Amino acid sequence: MPMLKIILHISATLITLTSFSQGLSDSISKEHAETFAVHHHDTDIDPKITNTETSPLPEIIPYKDVLLALKIVDGETNTPLQASIITIAQSNARGQGICDTEGKFHFNINNKSVIELHITHHGYHTQIDTVDFQKEHFSGDIYTKTYKLNVFRKGEVVTLSNIYFEQGKDAVLPTSHLSLNRLADLMKLNPSMVIRLEGHTETQGSHKQLVELSLRRVNSVRFYLIQKNIKTSRIKTVGYGPNKPAYTGKDTKLQKQNRRVTFTVIKL
Repeated sequence: MPMLKIILHISATLITLTSFSQGLSDSISKEHAETFAVHHHDTDIDPKITNTETSPLPEIIPYKDVLLALKIVDGETNTPLQASIITIAQSNARGQGICDTEGKFHFNINNKSVIELHITHHGYHTQIDTVDFQKEHFSGDIYTKTYKLNVFRKGEVVTLSNIYFEQGKDAVLPTSHLSLNRLADLMKLNPSMVIRLEGHTETQGSHKQLVELSLRRVNSVRFYLIQKNIKTSRIKTVGYGPNKPAYTGKDTKLQKQNRRVTFTVIKL
């Protein structure tokens, strides 16, 4: 083949390969762009969907205040009491107030709240109640309730709840502090009150050792109250051991009722 024809044939071939390569490149670029577009659409609203319907947002019911309308009266005579009331919310936020001369106490509270009420009055037992406004049934925006307080009487015996000690020991466990703090507050509210703390144990074991254990325990309770600024002269102690059981049967589980601390009001 003459040299000139060979050169022309090679040139034509190169042009053809160049055109194919350019077309392939354009095809790849176009495919890449479409792939990117599809990938992009996966994370966004497809622009080809034009008639979309959005679901309505759920209705948000706003919180609102409820008027807490309490009335505090004497448990026997229904005489209105100007009692002190502390409200404690779940967030530990506290409110405090005193009832008016008609024994009424008003307080605005959120309708979704759960509050603890501490109701106190000089010479009366403290009353504690929990109010869950989501579970209470009341109409309108007012929640009303009457509380009756019982007066303390000289010689009255009161059992302290949730007082715990290690088995066979006299140290007061931390789980007892809440009840003991309330007793301290009660004695501060009634500054002339004098009490006698009384320790009791189960009936099984050495009588002498049980009496000594019960005395050590109530002395631990007394010391705790003294640390809360209650004068030593206002707290007497006695250890009865197994001598005054609350339960006299043989059921070992019910015997636990005998492990307790009580107090008697000596003076008001």
